[in-house]
Amino acid sequence: MGKIRIPLTSFIDFALTSGTPQITVMRRVKTMLEGGYQQSFDYYRRLRDAIIQMHKQDKPTGDLDDVLSFVGDKAKFENYQLCIREYRK
Repeated sequence: MGKIRIPLTSFIDFALTSGTPQITVMRRVKTMLEGGYQQSFDYYRRLRDAIIQMHKQDKPTGDLDDVLSFVGDKAKFENYQLCIREYRK
C-alpha cells in the first residue's frame, strides 16, 4: 500500500474541526485527491502566489494587503486577513 499525501491545509482543516464536520472535511479531501489538483478548489492559491511574488520582487509585507481587494467572499477575506497578519509576525 502506497503513501497518501494530504495537503497541509487539508490536514489543518481536519484538525481544527471536530465531530460530524470532520467527516465533511474528509469527504472533500478524498474527492479532491481522487480528482487530482484543481486550481478552482485551491482556497489559498491567490495568497500563496502573492507571498511568493512579494519575496521574488523584494517588496514589503504591506503589499500583501493588495490581495484582499480581489477577495469577494467575507469568510475568505477574514481568513486571508488572519493569514497575512500571522505571516507578518
